Amino acid sequence: MALNDALEIAKKGTHCGMCKIDFLGIGVCPAGKKHAYAAYWPEGRMELVQALASGRVNPTEKLVEIVDTCTNCGICDRQCNFITHLRPEKVQDELKKYVEGLDKSKFQKVLEDDVLKELRLIVGEKWATNDPIIISAYTKTIKTDDSGYSFYVVMPETSEEVSKVVKIANKHNIPYLPRGGGTFLSMAMQTLLAKGVGLERGIILDLGRMKKLEIDTDNLPKGGLAKYTK
Repeated sequence: MALNDALEIAKKGTHCGMCKIDFLGIGVCPAGKKHAYAAYWPEGRMELVQALASGRVNPTEKLVEIVDTCTNCGICDRQCNFITHLRPEKVQDELKKYVEGLDKSKFQKVLEDDVLKELRLIVGEKWATNDPIIISAYTKTIKTDDSGYSFYVVMPETSEEVSKVVKIANKHNIPYLPRGGGTFLSMAMQTLLAKGVGLERGIILDLGRMKKLEIDTDNLPKGGLAKYTK
């Protein structure tokens, strides 16, 4: 159940985000496109391997789902190797072998608390989670390496949903931080800025589902106002 081979590749992961861009005209990772959370994208799987190998996180049922969603299409290898010369498909292959060797009866149970229930009422059950496996994929880009897993990851689709999530955070005195592609944070988290820009607990606002932009033209003379919509 060792992840040694995958770990050597995963440690070199850059979170450049190129696996989310169809710059070669071959499409993007089907699992990442469908499920959106960082853990389903090649870059997130690299973070997940590091967290599992170090013992920072224990397997949950979500790990099986993440592994099973990979179609072994090879798109990630072609994209990532073109830019970074890494082979994320090998990471997925080793991760699959690792999961197959686990005793699933010993998986960590993830309990839903009241805050999570409130968040799910806003964005839907699928798009808010406190699962450590999902959270671990944000280690390099938002959460500090030495922190625990007292987090919620929320993926709003509109600016209205973001506003409601922030109100819940304020009501419960929970810190929050938005994350776009994660590229800036992946650099900042490796420097003295880590404590300043990262979270040790709180709500990770992953904005990966906010794809459409509506321009409020009535406010353009005053500087402009953009609003995300479905």
